[in-house]
Amino acid sequence: KRVRVELTQTQADLFDFPLDIAVMDKAGQMRVHTTLIHQRQQQIDLPADSKPVSLHLDPLVRLLFESKIETK
Repeated sequence: KRVRVELTQTQADLFDFPLDIAVMDKAGQMRVHTTLIHQRQQQIDLPADSKPVSLHLDPLVRLLFESKIETK
């Protein structure tokens, strides 16, 4: 099973940066995955044993950005 994350950089200039994505499962265990963001629109598939309870972008707040998470 996988969780698909679709990211879009909406600013005029593109940035290349590592992004931590934390996925929490039903048991309360959080797994953090780091991926390099380098495109305007990017899809990332993360491993997951089941449907996640929550997903957090940059859980340690190392970056300055605005985000909106939508569930499909």
